[in-house]
Amino acid sequence: MRRKRKNAYTKTKLSAARQDGESSSSIVKAQASKLSLSGLLHFLWHESALDHWNPHSAQKRTWHHVRLRLLDALASKHARSMALIDRLYVPEAFFKDRAEELEKRRRQMVARFTPATAAKREVLIYIGEVKEFEAARFDSKIIVKHAPRFQVFLEDKAMKSIARKYETLLALWKSDEKFKLVMISTVTLNSAGSANLEEVGFMLTNENWIPVDTVSEVDLVSALTREGR
Repeated sequence: MRRKRKNAYTKTKLSAARQDGESSSSIVKAQASKLSLSGLLHFLWHESALDHWNPHSAQKRTWHHVRLRLLDALASKHARSMALIDRLYVPEAFFKDRAEELEKRRRQMVARFTPATAAKREVLIYIGEVKEFEAARFDSKIIVKHAPRFQVFLEDKAMKSIARKYETLLALWKSDEKFKLVMISTVTLNSAGSANLEEVGFMLTNENWIPVDTVSEVDLVSALTREGR
């Protein structure tokens, strides 16, 4: 079963913006940008064959395998003559007994994005499964499931915009623990190594990482999965 994409994306036009109004693929922006992150995420999901379901692959659909497929798909992708993988962070699968080892590797990977001066900030693309949204000491933060120490900080204004634009998607996500909320964001790091939101998009998937947008799509994908299609 392969879920049909609603829009076509090409390798040479990854920066084409999608304008979907209030749909679940709308992008919440902290700052103006021409890059459609939701479009890029759907494109990468398709290129990784993560929108394709085979009953025999059920045991392989873990974050570890999702991450490997995404990195594989990104290996040859460029946007504006830049290798996307050079600016991407997709956290490794988290294991409590390896927490310090994983955190050390994460810090090493993102270290080059920590600015030498306040005037020079490099943009990092951050893809991960959302664990929760929380209030921070100042404004709000997004906690990523497999990178709990690498939180994304955002203004309360942006958080309210997310709640408004993604109302249906967030309601579905909260309705059943089997749903997964995938975040794609661009962030900049401050001198302390904390990630501050520039732009963010979200995609909802079922327990098998198949993208779904509405209740009817959830029902359809569930029925096809039960039938082994």
